[in-house]
Amino acid sequence: MTVKKGKTDLWRFSNQLPSNMRRQILHHIKQILEEEKVIDVENPLCHLPINVRKKIKRHLCLPVLKKVPMLEQNSELLQLICNCLEPVYYNKHSCISREGEPVDAMLFIMQGIVWKSTRNECEEETAQFIGKGDFCGGELLDWGLRGSSPPSLSDLPISTVTVETRTKVYAFALMADDLRTIISRRHEAASTLQAAWRGTIVKRRMFQLHVG
Repeated sequence: MTVKKGKTDLWRFSNQLPSNMRRQILHHIKQILEEEKVIDVENPLCHLPINVRKKIKRHLCLPVLKKVPMLEQNSELLQLICNCLEPVYYNKHSCISREGEPVDAMLFIMQGIVWKSTRNECEEETAQFIGKGDFCGGELLDWGLRGSSPPSLSDLPISTVTVETRTKVYAFALMADDLRTIISRRHEAASTLQAAWRGTIVKRRMFQLHVG
């Protein structure tokens, strides 16, 4: 997936937030202004505390993430991925990915319409529209979770479809390197737990032998 995109900000999605969360955002921004700090008017939410930004992303993204079959039953992985998502946008008639090219991002669409198409051996095209609440680039999750060890960025999955925008599209992106970092940390944590568990078993057996 060739991510020829522009960065956008969480403020773009503020109208999708509940009123109490919007009030919290405005309260923080007001405090910044009262302290006479310079504020980025194009991206005001970058000034918010990390925990507030995470709360916003969870509210916006978790409903979409839970639609992904590989994630719906894994709350820990859901949270880790949600924290890594970055808001992005594509202009109208942009090519997000081409069939046969590497996929380096998975997109969760918040606004706009995307066209997915593929051709068979007879050059017959099969296509579908997707939009708000849908996702594309699911091959990336298969790549990240398929093996017993962290995936390699030199072996990215290949797109089976061409994905293009039909309108301006706002989305959240999970990048391949961020997914690899998540998987690597989970493997390290699992290895540490396994080592601790093996140590406990050995000590227990030694104690039983000693008592016996």
